[in-house]
Amino acid sequence: MKVVPLAAESLGTRSMATWIGCSNNKVNFLIDPGVSLAKKRFGLKPHVLEVERNLDHWTRICTHLEKSKYVIVSHYHYDHYNPRNPGVLRGKILFVKSPKLINKSQRMRSRYFLEQVKDRVAEINHADWRSFELEENIELRFSGALPHGREGSKQGFVVSTTIVKGKDIFTHTSDVLGIQAEVQLQYLLDQDPTILYVDGPMVRSSRNIAKKELQKCISSLETIIGKTQVKKIIIDHHLLRSLNWRDHLTDLLRTASSADVVVSTAAEFLGERNDLLEANRHLLYQEQKVNSRPTVTSYHQQDK
Repeated sequence: MKVVPLAAESLGTRSMATWIGCSNNKVNFLIDPGVSLAKKRFGLKPHVLEVERNLDHWTRICTHLEKSKYVIVSHYHYDHYNPRNPGVLRGKILFVKSPKLINKSQRMRSRYFLEQVKDRVAEINHADWRSFELEENIELRFSGALPHGREGSKQGFVVSTTIVKGKDIFTHTSDVLGIQAEVQLQYLLDQDPTILYVDGPMVRSSRNIAKKELQKCISSLETIIGKTQVKKIIIDHHLLRSLNWRDHLTDLLRTASSADVVVSTAAEFLGERNDLLEANRHLLYQEQKVNSRPTVTSYHQQDK
Protein backbone atom coordinates (compact mmCIF):
# COMPACT_ATOMS: atom_id res chain seq x y z
CA MET A 1 0.00 0.00 0.00
CA LYS A 2 1.32 3.41 -1.00
CA VAL A 3 0.16 6.43 1.05
CA VAL A 4 0.78 9.89 -0.43
CA PRO A 5 -0.35 13.07 1.37
CA LEU A 6 -1.10 15.56 -1.41
CA ALA A 7 -1.71 18.75 0.57
CA ALA A 8 -1.47 19.63 4.26
CA GLU A 9 -0.52 22.44 6.63
CA SER A 10 3.03 21.11 6.82
CA LEU A 11 3.13 21.44 3.02
CA GLY A 12 1.72 24.97 3.06
CA THR A 13 -2.10 24.75 2.76
CA ARG A 14 -5.14 23.63 4.73
CA SER A 15 -5.95 20.07 3.71
CA MET A 16 -5.78 16.38 4.52
CA ALA A 17 -6.03 15.24 0.88
CA THR A 18 -4.41 11.81 0.63
CA TRP A 19 -3.92 9.37 -2.24
CA ILE A 20 -3.65 5.64 -1.54
CA GLY A 21 -2.46 3.14 -4.12
CA CYS A 22 -3.04 -0.60 -3.60
CA SER A 23 -2.13 -3.70 -5.62
CA ASN A 24 0.80 -2.04 -7.39
CA ASN A 25 -1.29 1.14 -7.67
CA LYS A 26 -4.00 -0.58 -9.74
CA VAL A 27 -6.70 0.17 -7.14
CA ASN A 28 -6.52 3.80 -6.08
CA PHE A 29 -8.32 5.96 -3.52
CA LEU A 30 -8.35 9.69 -2.92
CA ILE A 31 -9.55 10.85 0.50
CA ASP A 32 -10.82 14.42 0.97
CA PRO A 33 -9.98 16.08 -2.38
CA GLY A 34 -10.02 19.66 -1.15
CA VAL A 35 -7.59 22.43 -0.25
CA SER A 36 -8.07 25.94 1.12
CA LEU A 37 -6.44 28.87 2.89
CA ALA A 38 -7.34 30.79 6.04
CA LYS A 39 -9.20 33.94 4.98
CA LYS A 40 -7.55 35.88 7.80
CA ARG A 41 -4.58 35.07 10.05
CA PHE A 42 -2.83 37.67 12.20
CA GLY A 43 -5.34 40.07 10.64
CA LEU A 44 -3.80 39.39 7.21
CA LYS A 45 -5.19 37.88 4.03
CA PRO A 46 -3.31 34.96 2.41
CA HIS A 47 0.13 35.87 1.17
CA VAL A 48 0.94 35.43 -2.53
CA LEU A 49 3.10 32.40 -1.67
CA GLU A 50 0.09 30.76 -0.02
CA VAL A 51 -2.11 31.47 -3.02
CA GLU A 52 0.47 29.96 -5.35
CA ARG A 53 0.84 26.92 -3.14
CA ASN A 54 -2.94 26.48 -2.97
CA LEU A 55 -3.10 26.40 -6.78
CA ASP A 56 -0.19 23.96 -6.93
CA HIS A 57 -1.88 21.64 -4.45
CA TRP A 58 -5.21 21.74 -6.27
CA THR A 59 -3.39 20.79 -9.47
CA ARG A 60 -1.73 17.92 -7.62
CA ILE A 61 -5.09 16.75 -6.29
CA CYS A 62 -6.65 16.89 -9.77
CA THR A 63 -3.74 14.90 -11.21
CA HIS A 64 -4.25 12.17 -8.65
CA LEU A 65 -8.02 12.24 -9.12
CA GLU A 66 -7.47 11.27 -12.74
CA LYS A 67 -5.91 7.99 -11.61
CA SER A 68 -8.30 7.30 -8.70
CA LYS A 69 -11.30 5.02 -9.02
CA TYR A 70 -12.64 5.64 -5.51
CA VAL A 71 -13.09 9.07 -3.92
CA ILE A 72 -14.02 9.72 -0.29
CA VAL A 73 -15.47 12.92 1.22
CA SER A 74 -15.35 12.71 5.01
CA HIS A 75 -17.37 15.90 5.63
CA TYR A 76 -18.30 19.18 4.03
CA HIS A 77 -15.70 21.72 5.05
CA TYR A 78 -14.03 23.32 2.03
CA ASP A 79 -10.54 22.10 2.89
CA HIS A 80 -11.88 18.54 2.45
CA TYR A 81 -13.89 18.80 -0.77
CA ASN A 82 -14.42 21.24 -3.64
CA PRO A 83 -18.04 22.00 -4.64
CA ARG A 84 -16.92 24.53 -7.25
CA ASN A 85 -15.43 21.98 -9.64
CA PRO A 86 -17.66 18.88 -9.68
CA GLY A 87 -16.40 17.86 -13.11
CA VAL A 88 -13.17 16.47 -11.65
CA LEU A 89 -15.24 13.67 -10.10
CA ARG A 90 -16.72 12.46 -13.38
CA GLY A 91 -16.92 8.67 -13.50
CA LYS A 92 -15.70 8.15 -9.92
CA ILE A 93 -17.23 5.89 -7.30
CA LEU A 94 -17.97 8.28 -4.47
CA PHE A 95 -18.23 7.58 -0.73
CA VAL A 96 -19.53 10.51 1.31
CA LYS A 97 -20.52 11.48 4.83
CA SER A 98 -24.26 11.06 5.04
CA PRO A 99 -26.22 14.34 5.15
CA LYS A 100 -27.84 12.94 8.30
CA LEU A 101 -26.24 13.44 11.71
CA ILE A 102 -24.48 16.61 10.66
CA ASN A 103 -24.78 20.28 11.53
CA LYS A 104 -27.00 22.67 9.55
CA SER A 105 -24.35 24.38 7.45
CA GLN A 106 -22.77 21.10 6.36
CA ARG A 107 -26.19 19.60 5.67
CA MET A 108 -26.93 22.46 3.26
CA ARG A 109 -23.51 22.09 1.65
CA SER A 110 -23.93 18.34 1.26
CA ARG A 111 -27.26 18.71 -0.53
CA TYR A 112 -25.81 21.22 -2.98
CA PHE A 113 -22.69 19.12 -3.58
CA LEU A 114 -24.57 15.86 -4.13
CA GLU A 115 -26.94 17.59 -6.53
CA GLN A 116 -23.95 18.89 -8.49
CA VAL A 117 -22.21 15.51 -8.82
CA LYS A 118 -25.10 13.04 -9.07
CA ASP A 119 -25.12 12.99 -12.88
CA ARG A 120 -21.35 13.04 -13.15
CA VAL A 121 -20.14 10.28 -10.83
CA ALA A 122 -20.58 6.58 -11.46
CA GLU A 123 -22.00 5.88 -8.00
CA ILE A 124 -22.70 7.62 -4.70
CA ASN A 125 -22.55 5.72 -1.41
CA HIS A 126 -23.34 7.07 2.05
CA ALA A 127 -20.39 5.89 4.10
CA ASP A 128 -21.42 6.05 7.77
CA TRP A 129 -20.85 2.73 9.58
CA ARG A 130 -20.51 0.82 6.33
CA SER A 131 -17.89 -1.57 4.98
CA PHE A 132 -17.22 -2.50 1.36
CA GLU A 133 -15.42 -5.51 -0.12
CA LEU A 134 -13.63 -4.30 -3.23
CA GLU A 135 -11.53 -5.93 -5.91
CA GLU A 136 -8.10 -7.41 -5.13
CA ASN A 137 -9.34 -8.40 -1.64
CA ILE A 138 -9.30 -4.78 -0.53
CA GLU A 139 -11.67 -3.75 2.25
CA LEU A 140 -12.94 -0.21 2.74
CA ARG A 141 -14.37 0.59 6.18
CA PHE A 142 -15.94 3.71 7.62
CA SER A 143 -16.75 4.94 11.08
CA GLY A 144 -20.11 6.30 12.03
CA ALA A 145 -20.63 10.02 12.60
CA LEU A 146 -17.68 11.03 14.79
CA PRO A 147 -17.67 14.47 16.43
CA HIS A 148 -15.59 17.16 14.74
CA GLY A 149 -13.57 17.69 17.91
CA ARG A 150 -14.79 17.01 21.42
CA GLU A 151 -18.22 15.61 22.29
CA GLY A 152 -20.90 18.21 21.60
CA SER A 153 -18.80 20.13 19.07
CA LYS A 154 -20.80 22.65 17.04
CA GLN A 155 -18.63 21.83 14.02
CA GLY A 156 -20.73 18.76 13.27
CA PHE A 157 -19.53 15.27 12.42
CA VAL A 158 -17.09 13.44 10.15
CA VAL A 159 -16.45 9.88 9.03
CA SER A 160 -13.03 8.30 9.40
CA THR A 161 -11.76 5.94 6.71
CA THR A 162 -9.87 2.65 6.91
CA ILE A 163 -8.39 0.81 3.91
CA VAL A 164 -7.20 -2.78 4.38
CA LYS A 165 -4.99 -4.63 1.93
CA GLY A 166 -3.37 -7.77 3.31
CA LYS A 167 -1.34 -6.84 6.39
CA ASP A 168 -1.48 -3.13 5.59
CA ILE A 169 -4.17 -1.13 7.38
CA PHE A 170 -4.36 2.61 6.79
CA THR A 171 -6.71 4.80 8.81
CA HIS A 172 -7.41 8.45 8.01
CA THR A 173 -9.22 10.20 10.87
CA SER A 174 -10.22 13.42 9.11
CA ASP A 175 -11.17 16.27 11.48
CA VAL A 176 -11.47 14.66 14.91
CA LEU A 177 -9.13 17.37 16.29
CA GLY A 178 -6.71 14.98 17.92
CA ILE A 179 -8.96 12.20 19.28
CA GLN A 180 -10.75 13.99 22.09
CA ALA A 181 -13.86 11.77 22.32
CA GLU A 182 -14.04 8.16 23.49
CA VAL A 183 -16.02 7.12 20.40
CA GLN A 184 -13.15 8.37 18.22
CA LEU A 185 -10.58 6.46 20.25
CA GLN A 186 -12.61 3.25 20.24
CA TYR A 187 -13.01 3.35 16.48
CA LEU A 188 -9.25 3.64 16.01
CA LEU A 189 -8.52 0.84 18.47
CA ASP A 190 -11.00 -1.38 16.62
CA GLN A 191 -9.30 -0.68 13.28
CA ASP A 192 -5.84 -1.63 14.60
CA PRO A 193 -4.03 0.36 11.89
CA THR A 194 -0.43 -0.05 10.78
CA ILE A 195 -0.41 3.55 9.47
CA LEU A 196 -2.52 6.28 11.08
CA TYR A 197 -3.09 9.78 9.72
CA VAL A 198 -4.57 11.96 12.47
CA ASP A 199 -5.24 15.69 12.65
CA GLY A 200 -5.08 18.18 15.47
CA PRO A 201 -5.44 19.24 18.11
CA MET A 202 -5.80 22.99 17.56
CA VAL A 203 -2.95 24.73 19.41
CA ARG A 204 -2.35 28.11 17.80
CA SER A 205 -0.73 29.59 20.91
CA SER A 206 -0.14 28.60 24.50
CA ARG A 207 -2.86 30.99 25.68
CA ASN A 208 -5.47 29.29 23.52
CA ILE A 209 -4.67 25.73 24.46
CA ALA A 210 -7.32 23.91 26.42
CA LYS A 211 -4.90 21.85 28.49
CA LYS A 212 -7.46 19.20 29.34
CA GLU A 213 -8.24 18.64 25.66
CA LEU A 214 -4.57 18.52 24.71
CA GLN A 215 -3.82 16.01 27.45
CA LYS A 216 -6.72 13.87 26.25
CA CYS A 217 -5.36 13.91 22.69
CA ILE A 218 -1.89 12.86 23.79
CA SER A 219 -3.30 10.19 26.09
CA SER A 220 -5.44 8.80 23.26
CA LEU A 221 -2.49 8.58 20.89
CA GLU A 222 -0.38 6.90 23.57
CA THR A 223 -3.17 4.37 24.08
CA ILE A 224 -3.22 3.67 20.35
CA ILE A 225 0.54 3.16 20.34
CA GLY A 226 0.25 0.74 23.24
CA LYS A 227 -2.78 -1.24 22.05
CA THR A 228 -2.51 -1.41 18.26
CA GLN A 229 0.06 -2.53 15.69
CA VAL A 230 0.60 1.01 14.44
CA LYS A 231 4.14 1.68 13.18
CA LYS A 232 3.72 5.08 11.54
CA ILE A 233 1.64 8.05 12.70
CA ILE A 234 1.20 11.10 10.49
CA ILE A 235 0.01 14.08 12.54
CA ASP A 236 -0.86 17.29 10.75
CA HIS A 237 -3.70 19.67 9.78
CA HIS A 238 -4.96 21.78 12.75
CA LEU A 239 -1.85 21.14 14.84
CA LEU A 240 0.49 22.51 12.18
CA ARG A 241 -1.19 25.92 12.22
CA SER A 242 1.03 26.68 15.20
CA LEU A 243 4.77 27.37 15.01
CA ASN A 244 5.37 25.72 18.38
CA TRP A 245 3.41 22.57 17.52
CA ARG A 246 6.32 20.26 18.32
CA ASP A 247 6.54 21.55 21.90
CA HIS A 248 3.16 19.96 22.63
CA LEU A 249 4.24 16.49 21.47
CA THR A 250 7.20 15.90 23.79
CA ASP A 251 5.55 13.14 25.81
CA LEU A 252 4.00 11.53 22.73
CA LEU A 253 7.30 11.48 20.85
CA ARG A 254 9.01 9.88 23.83
CA THR A 255 6.32 7.18 24.05
CA ALA A 256 6.43 6.56 20.30
CA SER A 257 10.21 6.29 20.24
CA SER A 258 10.22 3.67 23.00
CA ALA A 259 7.69 1.64 20.99
CA ASP A 260 9.56 2.02 17.67
CA VAL A 261 6.70 4.04 16.21
CA VAL A 262 7.61 6.83 13.80
CA VAL A 263 5.63 10.07 14.28
CA SER A 264 5.90 12.58 11.45
CA THR A 265 4.11 15.39 9.71
CA ALA A 266 2.76 14.86 6.20
CA ALA A 267 5.79 16.68 4.80
CA GLU A 268 8.22 14.60 6.85
CA PHE A 269 6.40 11.41 5.81
CA LEU A 270 7.14 12.39 2.20
CA GLY A 271 10.77 13.15 3.05
CA GLU A 272 10.20 16.87 2.63
CA ARG A 273 10.77 19.88 4.86
CA ASN A 274 7.93 21.37 6.92
CA ASP A 275 6.69 24.52 5.19
CA LEU A 276 4.23 26.25 7.54
CA LEU A 277 3.09 29.10 5.34
CA GLU A 278 -0.06 29.97 7.29
CA ALA A 279 1.69 29.94 10.66
CA ASN A 280 4.39 32.18 9.15
CA ARG A 281 2.01 34.53 7.33
CA HIS A 282 2.96 37.57 9.39
CA LEU A 283 6.66 36.90 8.76
CA LEU A 284 6.06 36.54 5.04
CA TYR A 285 4.48 39.97 4.95
CA GLN A 286 7.24 41.46 7.09
CA GLU A 287 9.91 40.18 4.75
CA GLN A 288 7.96 41.36 1.75
CA LYS A 289 8.45 44.90 3.03
CA VAL A 290 12.21 44.36 2.93
CA ASN A 291 12.48 42.33 -0.26
CA SER A 292 10.45 42.36 -3.42
CA ARG A 293 9.90 38.61 -2.95
CA PRO A 294 10.38 36.52 0.23
CA THR A 295 13.31 34.15 0.37
CA VAL A 296 12.60 30.47 0.87
CA THR A 297 14.80 30.17 3.96
CA SER A 298 12.95 32.89 5.86
CA TYR A 299 9.91 30.80 6.62
CA HIS A 300 11.56 27.38 6.62
CA GLN A 301 13.67 28.49 9.56
CA GLN A 302 10.63 29.11 11.74
CA ASP A 303 9.86 25.40 12.18
CA LYS A 304 12.60 23.70 14.20
